[in-house]
Amino acid sequence: MLPKKFKIGASLRIEHILKKGQYLRGQYFNIKFLPNRLAVSRFAFVISSKFAKTAVERNLIRRRAYETIGLVLKSALPNLKKTCYDVVVLCRTAAPILTYKLIKKDLESMLSKLL
Repeated sequence: MLPKKFKIGASLRIEHILKKGQYLRGQYFNIKFLPNRLAVSRFAFVISSKFAKTAVERNLIRRRAYETIGLVLKSALPNLKKTCYDVVVLCRTAAPILTYKLIKKDLESMLSKLL
């Protein structure tokens, strides 16, 4: 699981990132990001009810994605750049097909470009 210090908690900050942030597009997710002044990069996941009808499905994807981000950050920690970002990850596809492997592959490719 991703520690709390790596999560964006304020919805106002998420809205700001969605309005002003730069954009990366992946196969299953889109990323909007802005540099922050903190010592760590922080993440938030937004999953629309358009792609996952029930809260159970949305929370399942969100938990899988947070777990994947935690694993990616552990493996990439020595290679991280000095610039840290606030990152909002937006789901682009239907929920039932998203497994750990698909989530990890897509997020790793986008985060390698970013970090």
